[in-house]
Amino acid sequence: SRPSDGRAADAPVPEAVHLAKVTLPDRSTEPLRVEDGTTGMAIGVTPRDVFNVVAQSADGYFVYPHAHASGGTLLHRVLHDGAEDFVSFDTKPAVPEVVYDLTLEQGVRGLRLVEGVLDMLDADGAPRLRAAPPFIEGADGVTTDATMAVEGCAVDTDPAPPWGRAVTPPGAESCILRVRWPDEQVKYPAILDPRWTTTGSMTTPR
Repeated sequence: SRPSDGRAADAPVPEAVHLAKVTLPDRSTEPLRVEDGTTGMAIGVTPRDVFNVVAQSADGYFVYPHAHASGGTLLHRVLHDGAEDFVSFDTKPAVPEVVYDLTLEQGVRGLRLVEGVLDMLDADGAPRLRAAPPFIEGADGVTTDATMAVEGCAVDTDPAPPWGRAVTPPGAESCILRVRWPDEQVKYPAILDPRWTTTGSMTTPR
C-alpha cells in the first residue's frame, strides 16, 4: 500500500531471495530505481516528455494517469527480480517512441546491447542488471517487438559472451534510451512493456 506520508515506496524482496531492491517514484518525473541485491549495482530510469503527476496506488501498481506527453498513462510494478515499467496508450501516439534517461548510479562498468537485450556489466564483464527486449501489445492481443537504442554512452554490441574480455566503459554517468516500435499493425489501445531486472548470480558464462 502507498505510504501514508506520500513518500516513494521502497519495496525490497524478501531477505531470503536477495534479488532486487526496487524504489517506485512518488512522481512521474522521478526515477524508477532498481538495485541488484547481491552486488549493489543500481540504475535509475526516468521517462522523458512527461508531466509532473503524483502516483496513485492500485492493485500492486503505481499509476501516473496520462503523465506521458502523448497522453499515455505510466504504470510501475515491483517484481521479485526487478520492475515492469508500462506505458498504456488509449490512442495511437503521434510518434511510436518512448524515451528514457538511464542513470548509471553505482557499480555499472559497461553496457552491452545484443539482440535487443541491454545488459549492465560489472568490472569482470558479468551482467548484473538487464533491460529485457520490450514489446507492445495491442487491444487484439497481438504483440509487436520494440527496439532499443542507446545514445550518449559507449555500448558493446559484440555478440561474443562478455566474460574474459575487456569491458567497454560507458564514458558517461547517464544515457538516453530510445524504445521504438513499428505501429502500422498495432491495434490501439495498446500497452508498452519494458522490464528492468537483475540477472541472478552470473559470475560465469552459461
